[in-house]
Order: sequence, then structure tokens, then C-alpha cells
Amino acid sequence: MMAQKILRGFFWSFLSAFLWGTTYLAGRALMRDGGEIDPVTLSLIRFSGAGALMLAVGGISGRKMFAFSRLDFLRMVCQGMIGMAGMSLFIFWGQQTTSAVNSSMIMTAVPVLILLGGLLTGEKITPGQWIGMAVATVGCGIVIGVVTPAGVRFDAFRPGDLLTFGAAVCWTVYTLWGRRTVPRVGGYVYTTWVMLGAVPLLALLALLRPGSAALPGALPGWLLVGYITVFPTAVAFFAWNEAQRLIGLPLLNIMQYLTPVTVLVLSWPLLGEGFSLFQLAGAVLVLLGVGLDPSFLPHRKRPPENEEHPA
Repeated sequence: MMAQKILRGFFWSFLSAFLWGTTYLAGRALMRDGGEIDPVTLSLIRFSGAGALMLAVGGISGRKMFAFSRLDFLRMVCQGMIGMAGMSLFIFWGQQTTSAVNSSMIMTAVPVLILLGGLLTGEKITPGQWIGMAVATVGCGIVIGVVTPAGVRFDAFRPGDLLTFGAAVCWTVYTLWGRRTVPRVGGYVYTTWVMLGAVPLLALLALLRPGSAALPGALPGWLLVGYITVFPTAVAFFAWNEAQRLIGLPLLNIMQYLTPVTVLVLSWPLLGEGFSLFQLAGAVLVLLGVGLDPSFLPHRKRPPENEEHPA
């Protein structure tokens, strides 16, 4: 029985990591070369559709989808605007000018940013964590081209790289702010409502946007939009919540490092975005640095349920 439980946990955690990786691939396919759809419209469709789907599934499965206080509802709306809307907009804007591999690797900065943010609440960073942050930072610099065999090149930063880092900052704020809300309302309910909480801001931005929305002009583009809404959003978050019930969060976090690996492996055959052996070595350093401390948040007996992979 225990072996079956662990195997199911591995399945759900692998599925969530893999699907989150495909977010970067599908998003890059839609955003490059001018973009088939604008980031605001894509994010609005993504979270309104996925949130409605999770709300319906939660209601059918008997979850208490409305059992929370008004204050927690207000918190979830605000956290959704920052974590879901902000993260998604910055990633998709960034992917107009940077690669899927760069995006996924830059987002691995989130555990480091969460760790640094923990300093503000009195948490301590161990020597091993400082070493891990340094290794991951160097590795990320290699992947995005700032660190080269010839030295450091700060002019290698692309606008998309900086925008993606903005997505990482949004997700960090969301995670640190939401850590006390999640235990009160539950991981599934919380994820559903922060998705729906992103919708008002995205709808307002869509109304204030000059000109009309950019929409896919052909069926393949719409299929990618539908894919992002259902699979790496609704299904991936559901898989994460299922995995949390079956295996420990430190092990689950390690499995999520498969997300950038998925992007690295599939970016060339699907998008034609190649990478050098030097960049591959940088990716290994990123994963090594992050993996030096799987939890990344010491002195906490039970990490919060909203620390999903950002995508």
C-alpha cells in the first residue's frame, strides 16, 4: 500500500512538473515573432478558464469551495493579482524577446528569492544555502549568456530576461504573502480563488489597452491557448495538490526541478531553439545549486501549500 501511494505521488508530481515545463514552450511559440496573441488576453483566458474549471470540479467533488472568511477572500484576490496575473503577464511579455530555456531557468531564482525574503521574517540562511544561491546564480548567468568563457557580459541581458525576473519577483511576493492564508482555506480552494482573483485586474487591463486584442488567426494558435488554459494550468495545479497528499514536500520540490529540464530537452525539437554545451553546464549548476537544500525554507515544520512551481 505504501509503495503504491509513493508511486502515485511520483506520477502526479512528474505530471505537474512536465506540464509546467510545457507552459514555457507553448507560451514562447505564441509570443515570438510579434506574437499570435497578446499577453493580457492570453493570461485572461488562461486564468478565467482554468479557475472556472477548478471551481466546477471542486464543487462536483464535494470540496467546500466557499468556506472562508471575507478577509481571506480579499487576500486571495489581491494575491491572485500579484502571483497569477503579474507572474503570467511578465513571463509572456518576456517570452516575446527571450527563449523558453532562458525563461524557465530565470524562474528557478524563485526559491532563492523566497529564501532571501525569509530574512525579513527572521529566518536564517545556512552556509550551505549561501553556497547554493551562489552556484545557482552563476549557472543562470551562463544559461542566459551573461557569464561566458571570455568573462562577464552585462550587455547580454535581453529585455525579456529582465521581464521574466519580474515574474519571479511577483511569484515570490505571492508565496510569502499567501503562506498564512493557505492552511486556513486549503490548497485546492486557495489555488482556485487566486486564479479567479487575477481575472478582474486582467479584464481591466484588457479594457484599458489601446487598440483591439491580438488573437490567433488560425486553429493551431487557438489550440495552444486552450492547451495552456487546461493542461499546464488547471490539470498541473490539480496534479500538484494530489501529489502533496501522497509524498513529502521536500521530495516533491526536487521533482519540480524537472520543469526546466523538460524545457531544455524539448526546446530544440519543438521550437528550434538550440543551446551550447556551456549553457547545458550552466543548467546543471542551476539545478545543483537549487537542490543543495530542497526545502529552501528552514525552521518551518510544514512548508505552505502554495509553493507550486511558477508557470
